[in-house]
Amino acid sequence: MLPIPRDSAALTQATLSRIEADSASKAKELVERLGTLRTIYVAFAGSFYAQASAHLLYWILRQLTDHNVYIDPIEAVIYHTLAYHEESPLIVLFAEPGTENIVARAADAARLTGARLVAVTPPLPGIIAKHVGRDSLVEVASQRPSLHYLLIAAKTAASLADKLSSIKVRVKRLIDEVSNISAIYESLIDAYKDTIESIRELIGRGELDVYASTTMLPAAYILAGYQKNTRIYPLSSLLVHLSTRALGPQILAMLTDVEEDVMREVRFKKSMYMNEEARVIELVMHTDPLTAPIYGSIIIEKVVDATRRG
Repeated sequence: MLPIPRDSAALTQATLSRIEADSASKAKELVERLGTLRTIYVAFAGSFYAQASAHLLYWILRQLTDHNVYIDPIEAVIYHTLAYHEESPLIVLFAEPGTENIVARAADAARLTGARLVAVTPPLPGIIAKHVGRDSLVEVASQRPSLHYLLIAAKTAASLADKLSSIKVRVKRLIDEVSNISAIYESLIDAYKDTIESIRELIGRGELDVYASTTMLPAAYILAGYQKNTRIYPLSSLLVHLSTRALGPQILAMLTDVEEDVMREVRFKKSMYMNEEARVIELVMHTDPLTAPIYGSIIIEKVVDATRRG
């Protein structure tokens, strides 16, 4: 479970703005170190904000470029993919605390196979940082690493899409949108204040089943990192679990309005299949699906912040 440090500032527009400014600098540093390779493996070491950030970067590049982009846990990349492929890909790794040694092993595997590795990590012990190589590291010291990593991923994705994509109109819109995320903080929180309170009450009840669309998986991973006993399922599984009467008592659906037809079917069927005591809360983002997980994650951070601080 991810802690919010005792001395961390409350999540406000000013806090988010400071995180965003540093994220922009780190993303620029990351892009400069990546170079240009046709095949990109986005990897993660850690199942919460590392996986959330990796998924966001992967999904944007997958949607906007024609490069070969893949996503896997880092152990799959270094022990299997690199060993059985002759190509020399680019590996972008997001790593959480506790994974220092596997970051070092990833650096070894990259050297042996001719791959290019750049890793976003917490500050590493000097001996490991030296082993990996400073030119392969973007170290992030943060009191809110989940948001920090996610914004680095978003800004890196926008910069890479600008270089690699032929879909210029949508890329420009993405760049404009992620250039100043903190500017919309107050209006975002105000627009979703009732949903924030509903989710806060829901997670206070104990076990939670989250049904997330592919676009909203980063926000789901971040919530699972903070909240014990949280299970994540694909959004479509909500229909399966509903029809087989396998739903838990606390359900959070996370999606964009693009996927809302799934929830319309759920609403239609729930009176027939759902226990009356079960509660379903919907977090529906009415934004571009590429940036929806960023806003959804900010909302989740606000929920957790409010819960932890009372």
